[in-house]
Formats: sequence, structure tokens, C-alpha cells
Amino acid sequence: MSATVSKISPGSKEFYLKQPHNYSLGIESVLAFHESELGLSSNQTSQSTLVKDLSYEVREHPPFTSISPTSKVYRSWGVVGADGKPQPYKLEPLQILGKKLKEALPNLSFKVLDSIPPTEKDTDLYNSWIIRKASSVAGAGEQRICDELPRAKKSPKSWDSFGIQVASPAITAVENEFQIRNVIDHMAGHENDQYGCFTTNQCGFSVQVGCSKFEVIQKLALICLVYEEEISHLHPPCRRHDESDSNDLFQSNRLRLLASVKHVPTMYKDCSTSAIIQRGITIKHLEELMSSKCQTTIDNNTLKYQADKADLARFMNYPAGKNQYTTGNPNRAVNFTTCVRTKDQQCTVEFRQHRGTLSIEDIENWVEFVVNLVRLAEYYAEYPENFPVQKWEDTTGSAPAKGKRKRVRVFDLIDEMELPNAKRIYWEGRVAKYMCSEKGGPDDRSDDELDIRRLQTPESSKLSDPHSSPRPIRTFRSPGSVKGQSPSEKSKEGNTIDAGVWATEHFTHDGFTWKVTNFNMDEWNTEYTDTRLGRSTMMCGINALVQSFQAQYPESPYANPKRKDEYVNLAKTIQPTISRKEGVTDDTLERLISILTKDEYRLVRVDFSGARRWDQEGGPGKSLYIYISGHDPFQIQKEKAAKQEAKGKGKGKETRIENPNPMGHWESMRRKDGIKEHA
Repeated sequence: MSATVSKISPGSKEFYLKQPHNYSLGIESVLAFHESELGLSSNQTSQSTLVKDLSYEVREHPPFTSISPTSKVYRSWGVVGADGKPQPYKLEPLQILGKKLKEALPNLSFKVLDSIPPTEKDTDLYNSWIIRKASSVAGAGEQRICDELPRAKKSPKSWDSFGIQVASPAITAVENEFQIRNVIDHMAGHENDQYGCFTTNQCGFSVQVGCSKFEVIQKLALICLVYEEEISHLHPPCRRHDESDSNDLFQSNRLRLLASVKHVPTMYKDCSTSAIIQRGITIKHLEELMSSKCQTTIDNNTLKYQADKADLARFMNYPAGKNQYTTGNPNRAVNFTTCVRTKDQQCTVEFRQHRGTLSIEDIENWVEFVVNLVRLAEYYAEYPENFPVQKWEDTTGSAPAKGKRKRVRVFDLIDEMELPNAKRIYWEGRVAKYMCSEKGGPDDRSDDELDIRRLQTPESSKLSDPHSSPRPIRTFRSPGSVKGQSPSEKSKEGNTIDAGVWATEHFTHDGFTWKVTNFNMDEWNTEYTDTRLGRSTMMCGINALVQSFQAQYPESPYANPKRKDEYVNLAKTIQPTISRKEGVTDDTLERLISILTKDEYRLVRVDFSGARRWDQEGGPGKSLYIYISGHDPFQIQKEKAAKQEAKGKGKGKETRIENPNPMGHWESMRRKDGIKEHA
């Protein structure tokens, strides 16, 4: 992966491609272990005990689950201390792996940490291998553990799992690369071990490469922008930014190119080169899109900034906020925020797109690829005229042959790296494999396991559970016809909607499952909470919550508008990334109300089709009605059919329209004067 420089002409391309570079790895996986390996951390009392039968109602809320989406609900066992309250694992599973690695590899340094505050990310910390929890990895179910570790089949009820990340220290020399092989081997465990790591599609594998010179980082940013779509072909569909399952993990670095300067930017799902051109984004538009601090042009092979690394990070990791993600959102395919650090911290660029893996071959090849991207950036920074794309239009510009189009290919980039033929064959095999990926197959699915909902408390077990059926692909936020996963007959009320079939009604397994009887929309008024864009749009769900409390339960302490900041902070623990367009999701609002009021109130989600609760009527909690607006697909169809009929075309036929406005807007609700709540 790295090599020394000897008898190579300084300034030659080979000189740059042989330069050694520091890099470090972040390897996410699921650690499975037998309960006999489990010990209690020193900060807990001796009276702490293991608890296996935590209910879903307990697991879905902080401190157990603090990440969105809710499909990543905490799946592990927990502990109960002297106070009698259940708590999630702290360091216990991490200490199992830490102990095993220290015993097997005594010459290496290992640290077990719950988390690393940003202020403590100094150079000294990264002299050791670090074992910490991975909040985006929910663990695995009993069946998955047995499938991955056959030795667990002897006593499956005695095995648990936990999401972890193992981060390496800075590695350069070839002899240090053997650390990776040894650590990976002992993470996986062996036949007689009572522990073992494996990966799911929730896991990621990141590489941070040392890169401190501003000019080199600029050129690396240009490479990432131009080749982003092609580099994605090296990865399975579940690790591409244009896939819905990976949106919560990372998004495109091209988002700034699609943002309007006239209003708060909208995040487009399609960041392909062709989509950018189709939207009319020319070089001139690129210049107009830049802020006054960060003037940019890709014409004539330049990516010029009048500011510093922080502005470059804000551009590549767009958007940035005043209070959160001040240098940009790190959840991008390539994270440039790590190059904005103090003098005591290592300046790096983090490549986050690779799927989690314990394959030495995959790890070595991806490390070699991203390190060579940095080496190429160094070379192009010194010799910009040698960059193969001299203008943005070159990515799709007309080729000399009539009817042909120029096309930037990832293998052009690999050729620029001058990799051995065996390496090219490896990448060709990867691209070919993922081109044949099946929808919903091993390379496409999210691996979100939802059967945890079947775990019931004695009280909730008395109620029927609709979640025993598969939950649809995504949370349903507004009325509209949507596609599901596999061909079947047209769905009816109560059935999951499958792929290729247009639904004529809501998903009935979207979480808000039970209809509220005797609900009459004519008895209610709705109030549009905000018409402006920006932070106010992000706040519309919070505003609707407060205003609905004021209208429906004015004496409640939760009706106090001064508590909005408290509600926002709680929402961010549930949904760390709150889109400026979407604001808080319905799942987030339901969980926020449940946590905030300790289930004294429960959200009732109202739209054109009626009102629905998360749980059955008569369950715990008073109903708090909040309306989510959106297009009525039936009304749209009727209007379009009426227009066609007026023109004498398609008389009497309804025209089905794809994808009516998928987003909604939260509105508060108030009962009309003189109308009382039903008993």
C-alpha cells in the first residue's frame, strides 16, 4: 500500500505516486459474544445485573437509542443497577474485545472509549488502536448471529451483539501494515472463541489520509467532484449516495452545486453529472452559486478559493450551520471537515463510502486507492495542466467522433494512478459484480432488522401487534401513491404495499397504524405554522407541537412557547440531521412527545385520509392531534382527468400520476368553537 522513494526523478509523476502517506482506518462491525464473556464496567455497582428482556418501548428511546432512523433501534441486552432502572451497555462489550486484543497482541496499544469528544481528538490519542461504540450500527438478531458465527448455534439464547468501531493509529511504514492483518484476524475470532466480529450493511469502513497543504486539498476536492459518480461504481448500491437506504449515512459532495443563491438550498437526490447539466448548471452558474467568501470556478482546471480550509470544507460538506456543523456536515461520501483542525490535531481527509468489511483484500485495495487519490492531488497541484479534465464540460462534452460523447470513467482514474494490472482486474471485478446486484439483494438492502418489535412487555402483549408483518421501505410522511418491494396483487387496507403496484391508500404498517374512530375533520381547524423557508421550516414540527398543546391542552406545561429550544435539542438527539426542507419526521415527533411527556400524550397524525395513532385507542396517553398537509393524489388524478375530458381525450378515465409532492408540512390543530372532545 505504501512504498519508499528511491532513485526516482524528483518532480516526475512516479515520484509523487511513490510518496509515503499517513492514514488511519475506522472499521465498523457487529461484535457478537457469549454472555459468559460479559463483565460489568468499574463505574457500576456490584449490584448491577444483566437484563435480556427489555421491551421495545424502553429500547426505542434515549439513552438506548439516540439516532434516527428508528430502524436502528438499540438491539442489545442491558443492565439494571441499584436504582432499579434499566440502562444500555456502556463499556462492557467493548471491554470484551479490548481484553482479547490486548492478550493476543501485547505489543500493540489498545484503548476502550465510550466516545471521543471533538476537543480531545489530539495527535497523542491516535497513537493507539481505539475501540468504541458505533451508534449507527444497531447490532444483529439471533438468527443473523447464528448465520455469521455457526459456533453460536449451540446456545443462541446466550449470545448477544453490539455495534462497535475499531480505529487504527496513524500507519505509514510497510511493517506497520501487518498490524491491520493481525487486528482483523483477532476481531473475527476463531472456531472455539466465545466472541467474534462480522459486518452488516449498516457498517462502514472509513479511511483518513493525512493531507495538510491547502493547494493539495483543493485539487483533491476537484477530483472528488469530477469523478464522484464514477467512483460510486466501485461500491455496492447500499453505499451510494443516490440510494435512499444510505441517505442517513452520507450524501453527495456535489450538493453545493445544486443550491440556489436566492433561497435556502434544497437537497436533491440526483447529483449525477447529467442531472447537473440538465438543470442548466454551467460554469457561469457555478461562479454565481459561490458565496462572497468562496469564489469558485472549475473552468481552466482551477478550483480557487479566497478563504481557507474551513470555507473549502463548507463547500464540499455543504450545508454548514451556525450552531451545528459549522464547517459542514461530515456525513458526506468524502468528509473534508477533518482537514479543519488545530495545530495539535492531525489534518486529514476522510473517505467514508466503503461498506464495512473484515476482508484484508478489500481493505488493502481501498486504502491504496484513496491514498493514490491524495498522491494524484499533490501531482496535479504542482502540474495543473496535466489534470485530464481541463473544463467541467469535458465530463460530457462532444468527442471527435460524431454521435459519441466523452465520458470520464473510474478506470481512467485508475490508469492515472499507474496501478499494476492485477489491481485493475480487482476493480473491474467489483464494478461488474455490483452492476449485477439485485434489488433488495445482499448488496442493495439496508440490513435494518425490525423484528425487535415482537418483544413485548406484559402490558403491551395484550394488544395485537401489526409490526409482526414487514414494515415498508421508508417512513410515510404525506399522502401519496408509492411503490413497495415485490410484485403482488393490489394491496387492500391492512396489507403491506409491494413493488410495481400503485397503492390507492396509505401504508398501514408505517408506525401510525390504528385509525382513530369517530374522527371528523369538519370539527377541526388547522393553522399553517410558517410560510417562510430556512430555520423556520425546520421548526414547523416544533411550532405545530407547541401550538397544538396551546389549543388542545392549554393548561399543560408543554404548551409553554419558551420551551421550544428544549424541544429542538431533544429532537436533535433523536434525529441528528434535521433537513431544512423536511424538518422533523413523523417518527421523530412521536418519539419526542412520548419522551417529553413520559407517555402522558401520544401523537395522532392527521392527514386527508383520517387520523392515526401509533398504538390502539384506549392505550396509554392522551391524544395530541397534529396535521400534516400534502397533495391528495386522488384529487390530483380527478383534476387531471377532468382536464383531459374537457379536451375530449381519455373521457371517463383516471390518469395515474407518479410521485405527487412527497413532502408535507406540519400544522397545528384546534377544535372549532362549541365542539367538545369525544368521550
